[in-house]
Amino acid sequence: MTKNKLYGCGTVRKNLKGLPKLKAKKELRRGDSNHAVRADGICCVCWKDKRCTQLLLTIHKGEEVTQISRKENDGSDTQVTCPNVVVEYNTFKGCIDKAVKLISFYTIDRKSRKW
Repeated sequence: MTKNKLYGCGTVRKNLKGLPKLKAKKELRRGDSNHAVRADGICCVCWKDKRCTQLLLTIHKGEEVTQISRKENDGSDTQVTCPNVVVEYNTFKGCIDKAVKLISFYTIDRKSRKW
């Protein structure tokens, strides 16, 4: 992808074929992350907050981390380590994720018999 100068970042489902083997979700604790880079420059990052989030990207290498604050159930703030890729993705994600979420609530592909 980088030879064509196409750069991107986005979430991906965990059961996609061709993803590199990362640590199991059960081994990760909150704030842990791991990443793997393929030979063609595509990086896969897995980060666990409450659930595991997987991203595919060609922009960064996925190694840099930062601290973000999260609210606990009792109202206190906790500092959690997070890859910079996830922070940038959350900042710049557009209406695509919102549209996919809204589409999932409505089933418009029902077929009916019309005589």
